[in-house]
Amino acid sequence: MIVTCSALSDFFINIAAVPTILDGAIRINISRRPVDGDGKDAYKFDVFFQATAVGCAEDGTKYLIQFGVKTGRDYEDASQEKKGTETAEQMLCVAREFATERQLCILPGVIGF
Repeated sequence: MIVTCSALSDFFINIAAVPTILDGAIRINISRRPVDGDGKDAYKFDVFFQATAVGCAEDGTKYLIQFGVKTGRDYEDASQEKKGTETAEQMLCVAREFATERQLCILPGVIGF
C-alpha cells in the first residue's frame, strides 16, 4: 500500500499514527531540476522537496508514506534568488524537529516501491 500526502502536516499525521517506522528513519530529498537548458548552462531551476518513510502496522504489514512538492524556483543569475531552496530548507527544519520529538532520524534519499 502507498499513502500519498498532499501536505507535510498530513505526512506527519500519518507517521505519528503508525506504531513503528522502518529503520526509525524518514528519508528526505531536496532536488533542483533545470528549467531552461541543461544543467551546465541553465540559470533557472525548479526545486522539489520529497519525504518518504515505511510504516509498519501491528500485523507486520509495511506501507510507503510519501509527500512531495515543488517548493519554488532558484535563479543562478544576477539576482541569485533562492526561494525554492529556502522553502525546502525550512521544510527540512520542520521535519527534523518532528523527527527529533519522536526519536526518528532523517536520512537522505527517497524510498520507492
